[in-house]
Amino acid sequence: MVQRLLFSPRWLLCLAGALAIANAAFAQSAGAGESGDSQGTTGRNRADERILDFVCRFEIASDDSVVITDTIRVVAAGKQIRRGIYRDLPLRQDNQHGGWRRVDVKVLEIKRDGKPDANHAVIRGNFMRLYVGRKDYFLPHGVHTYTIKYRLSPWVLPHADNHMVLWEATAASWPFPIEQASATVVSPPGTRLLGGSGDTGAPGRRTANYTKRLTGPRTMSFRATKPLRPGERLLFVVGFTKHPSRIPAWRK
Repeated sequence: MVQRLLFSPRWLLCLAGALAIANAAFAQSAGAGESGDSQGTTGRNRADERILDFVCRFEIASDDSVVITDTIRVVAAGKQIRRGIYRDLPLRQDNQHGGWRRVDVKVLEIKRDGKPDANHAVIRGNFMRLYVGRKDYFLPHGVHTYTIKYRLSPWVLPHADNHMVLWEATAASWPFPIEQASATVVSPPGTRLLGGSGDTGAPGRRTANYTKRLTGPRTMSFRATKPLRPGERLLFVVGFTKHPSRIPAWRK
């Protein structure tokens, strides 16, 4: 059963501020292939490289870290997706007041087609690029499913009356079209969700081609209602009730 959410004026202001962060400063990125080339394929032929399905599970822990599991089903044709895919993970988080803090990233699990796969990381400024695949192995052409599970600590945004999380489940820098994209957010035990919003446009352009469902007091799902083109992303912001917190101070 879908439950209703009540939005207070204070909560709506927090929500607007979080979306402003996303469109002005949030630089989380993700990608497939072996280069930063932003030229994606747009054809409908089965051999064209693209993302068939991107599923994000976003679990918020009581210590204000988050555990994210990305399940990504891709079509590899030996063009840009040759040895594997990559995922860019943030090492820094900003807020709307000009503050920032370092984020610790820990990779928990990497699989391709249900089996553990090789991976290595390269630091690029405020991001860690996680490469999945081996340098000496070329993927067979066809469909492959990747599972990438990792922890970010801390990631919760504290506010006066609530806590909030903001995430680009699929990033605007992904160089291929994404036929289906969805995300599920789970708040910590002992909390309840207050509300949420999403975006499917390119950074700086709001596009509300998504559905949102509250499936329990602690669980909300988002789903894009149209395929995402290169440069577009599925983003969400969700608020939940406060809980005992040890969130590190922001730097200026």
